[in-house]
Amino acid sequence: MKKILILALAGIIMLLSFGCESSGITALKVYLQQKRISEAIREGEAAIAMDPNNAEAYYWTGVAYTERQEYDVASKYIDMALQRGLTVEDLRQRREGEGLDNWDYHQVFLAGGVIALGNEKYQEAAKYLQISVEIDPEDATPYAILGSVYRDIGDYDSMMSYYNISLSMDPNNYSALKNMGLYYLSQKEDYAKAAETFDVLLAEHDTAASVWYYQGLAYIQLANQYGSEGDLESREKYLNLSEQSFGQSVNLEPETRTSEIALYRAIALVSLERFAEAIPVLVEAAANIDDEDPNKDKILYNLGLSYNKQEEYQKAVEVLTEAIELNPESRYYNLRADCYNKLGMPEKAREDLLRAAGQ
Repeated sequence: MKKILILALAGIIMLLSFGCESSGITALKVYLQQKRISEAIREGEAAIAMDPNNAEAYYWTGVAYTERQEYDVASKYIDMALQRGLTVEDLRQRREGEGLDNWDYHQVFLAGGVIALGNEKYQEAAKYLQISVEIDPEDATPYAILGSVYRDIGDYDSMMSYYNISLSMDPNNYSALKNMGLYYLSQKEDYAKAAETFDVLLAEHDTAASVWYYQGLAYIQLANQYGSEGDLESREKYLNLSEQSFGQSVNLEPETRTSEIALYRAIALVSLERFAEAIPVLVEAAANIDDEDPNKDKILYNLGLSYNKQEEYQKAVEVLTEAIELNPESRYYNLRADCYNKLGMPEKAREDLLRAAGQ
């Protein structure tokens, strides 16, 4: 009973302190003070229903959702308050105050934008992030995330503009650099620019396994380019760099030993004729992936090729047979035929050559 009286007295004091504002908003603040967030939200929504143009009703409902860490919903309500007369300067001042609503609204809208982006609500995401920028224009992060919003909707000019703004403020911004690198790698196919961007990123974030992987992809594409141009020295350089990058990715996060990384790393080693090093990489990969993995037959083929080059012909035949069972490509038959010949089994070699020729 005593506790109830104390709470009631606290409520009366709060009501008096909030002056002549609407009873719904006053009740909302009382509930916020008491950490009864659901009741506060209920009062806020009731106040909005009574007066849909009441900026303070939207604002305080947003504050209640902020207390509940539902930042996307909070952003929606506070944005509605801004549309009804509340200003960004008001938000800055309230952030600096000592009241119930002294939240960092820059971070609230930033979080709301991230959530909206994750839900593919790009218009909302862009709006919330722009408000975050207005509240605190010195933070590089919302610019970087705005770049990602425009990336996802395919507006690459706007994407690059926002990434560059972010990098002008924070030259090592992880999100901006990573996504710019991926753009050069996947969209522009500018592998030199991708590699350069990932280099800058890794200078500050050298424990990012995924970035080492992307760097490896850029290097292996550069190796292919130089190889097609007949520049074998540069081809070898970038093959070595790609193998090192893939290896670093796996070393940093052993759980990233995916078939794709193993295959790319092995291709680099095989292309460099480092067959003895390729074999354990491929053996481990083949043992750890299911037959349904689309890379398994390619891994087995490269393992068979490496065994062949190491003159382990019987092992080569065994893994190539597995590869053929998964995917009977002509090159698999041709390589197995070569192994059969070296094992002194010309009839089996002839059968495989006929299969390779489709006869």
